[in-house]
Amino acid sequence: MKHVEWFKKKSATIKECPGETKCVMGKLPMAKTHPPNERILYWPCPIFTSLEKPSDAIGRCAYGVNLANNFEARTLNVLSDLGVPKLHAENIKNKRDSIAVKAVEMWDGIGFLVLCGGTGVGKSFGAAYAVLRLLRGMFSPSDFRRPGVWTDIFTRGKSIFSWRHIRDLTVAQEAEKQHFLGAGVLVLDDLGSENTTPAVKELIGYLATKRNDNPRSQTIITANLSLEAMSSRYGDRFMDRIMACGKVVQCDGENIRMTR
Repeated sequence: MKHVEWFKKKSATIKECPGETKCVMGKLPMAKTHPPNERILYWPCPIFTSLEKPSDAIGRCAYGVNLANNFEARTLNVLSDLGVPKLHAENIKNKRDSIAVKAVEMWDGIGFLVLCGGTGVGKSFGAAYAVLRLLRGMFSPSDFRRPGVWTDIFTRGKSIFSWRHIRDLTVAQEAEKQHFLGAGVLVLDDLGSENTTPAVKELIGYLATKRNDNPRSQTIITANLSLEAMSSRYGDRFMDRIMACGKVVQCDGENIRMTR
């Protein structure tokens, strides 16, 4: 462990980036972690850990780029484990501009984000992209001082995110519904595809009220409905709740599924 202690002491003396050719932190010894095929650095560069977000390291040095790229890959790899449909999780790296994607990038992450419109315009993909952005926003380079950060990306994400198709919610038992509704980040996909009984309407209204009452919760809804159809189907009170604390975006445009 002497070499690790040497690097630890050496890092404390670094006040500014010496450049790639003089960087000693990039030569830091590696340690196996869980899962076994992943590796972390014992003692991250203090310049890297002082950055606002991992991607800020891009263009600085190979060390920072390596950590930033590993972080981005890890967050992509856990998306499907968080309930994001595999198709969207695998295609995020190749995202294309759409109204839904732009809406996600403009959303401040507070309250509701409702993506509504016709089929195939990228609403569910936009929701998956929002989950990725929120997950990455939960970590900063300073977290890389902790050896367990790579595993924590999964465990913290699993404890906060809940992705559910609307039909999952309508058929769930009461305890399971409360678990869904209490999630830190709830994605409710395909609103409007459910059988709209009085009980289901009441449940969806209750969802909007409960989520609106918790200012720390984040709710992403996709709906194959126009704004007018959504208002007609669920009522003014539902629309008032989601528009009072968030953004409702009409996603028009070409059918992305048909143009790939």
